[in-house]
Amino acid sequence: MKTLSLILAFLLISAAAHGEYESAISELNADLVPIYESLMAEGQPTNLVGKHLKLTLNLKYSSDRHLLFTDTQVIVDKSTKYYLIKWKFRPNDVKVLFGKSNVRCKVNGRIVEVIKGATTPHMPYVVVELVSVEL
Repeated sequence: MKTLSLILAFLLISAAAHGEYESAISELNADLVPIYESLMAEGQPTNLVGKHLKLTLNLKYSSDRHLLFTDTQVIVDKSTKYYLIKWKFRPNDVKVLFGKSNVRCKVNGRIVEVIKGATTPHMPYVVVELVSVEL
């Protein structure tokens, strides 16, 4: 009986954890899910550095310093959300996006850094150098 209780408790905890994982990536572009999974795994996923990304994303905000896409957002809990990708770019590279939002963009980039650890506990992300973007 005790063993059965332990098994049921484990299954309930696993199901709850899986539900949290699913909600965390509910807004994430499907092509970014494997990257998120690599970041959440134990160890430092150095195999991501140099990986090329070709994505179609929904623009949320752009300026000469920031580039945010709604479908790169990870939802940790009700009050904590963050972006899986920090974009590295020159202002002229994104001029076509200034003043726009809620539009689909084709984005090409290359992962140049993986940030995981003490500076961002439980919130790993990648730095991606923007190669090109178009509406």
